[in-house]
Amino acid sequence: MQNQEGQNEFTLEKMKLNERLGNLEVTMGKVLQSVDQLKDQKNEAHSHMSSEMNDFRRVLYGHEEHPGVLVQLDRLNRDHESRRVHLTILYTVLIGLVVNQAYRVLLAHG
Repeated sequence: MQNQEGQNEFTLEKMKLNERLGNLEVTMGKVLQSVDQLKDQKNEAHSHMSSEMNDFRRVLYGHEEHPGVLVQLDRLNRDHESRRVHLTILYTVLIGLVVNQAYRVLLAHG
């Protein structure tokens, strides 16, 4: 009888362990499913970020026949510098002409 009771307890413990194992398997399945969903979300976010970075690069550096912001900024800086140099030359020539005319007037009257 004692042996029978021991076997019943052993069988009961086995059933409890099997139930716990089944619960662990279900929980593990849910965890794996969550991990797969997180992987998909990460891949989607990575793809979206890559697309955004490519758009940003196109805006910044340009593509094909369209210059980017950096190229346009460089051109504006060069144009500004060129205008400054041309204005300096123009003012120098104008001052030279005024001084030359004043000198001629002084020579003619003096």
